[in-house]
Amino acid sequence: MDNKIIFENWRQWLSSLTKQGSKSATEPTIKPQTTPTDFAAKVSARAEKILDNTVIVVYQNDNTAYIYYATLVDNEEISFNTDPSTRWVKKEAQKELDADTSSDVSRTDLPWGVIKLRQTDYKGPCHGGWTIKATEAKKGWGPLLYDIAIEFATEKGSGLIPDRSSVSSAALKVWQSYLTKRSDVESAQLDDQDDTLTPGKEKDNCDQKSAVAHKGKNWTQSPLSKIYGKKPTMMNQLRSKSKLVIKGN
Repeated sequence: MDNKIIFENWRQWLSSLTKQGSKSATEPTIKPQTTPTDFAAKVSARAEKILDNTVIVVYQNDNTAYIYYATLVDNEEISFNTDPSTRWVKKEAQKELDADTSSDVSRTDLPWGVIKLRQTDYKGPCHGGWTIKATEAKKGWGPLLYDIAIEFATEKGSGLIPDRSSVSSAALKVWQSYLTKRSDVESAQLDDQDDTLTPGKEKDNCDQKSAVAHKGKNWTQSPLSKIYGKKPTMMNQLRSKSKLVIKGN
């Protein structure tokens, strides 16, 4: 799909939310002015530091997707970068990806990490966004995967939503940065499953368990209560350097 169409649809959707529901509850957050040293610049700089034999793979299997670091083997085969000490990477990602090989990069300078996404089909329509289901990453290398995840989810659906059940403190900081420090990321408020904010409009209803755990009755103030969209600037940056591999359907 043409990127121009994707993001025009995003803007129209944000506009329709404001018109149909409570303005204070649904309008996108106004971001402060950013500087060259903001979070976006730091993530972009991290992308520039990916080593020659490392790529980011986006693998989709129907309504599930994985975004992960991998190492090129003989310039052809891709070896999934993993740290054997992480239980989730060993238990779930490696199994689901059905990789023939895996690289133990825990004691090297190579980045490792994986984000699992799922197209929302439970706990409310959530406006058709994709939801983060699990993450593991080497310290400092997670935000780059999050950027790719938001861009992928915006192209494939209506944006990316934080995990609806629980979010780690590290991930919460990333979402807070997207909400308050990223002028390149759009955000909009989702309703809860009781249809509290936009009565009669169920499409934006979404489980707000993680947001309530973060902010209680003021759950709309949590970055976990929103959906996020982003132009594919990071994916394009990686593509231009042959650092992005797209697999699956």
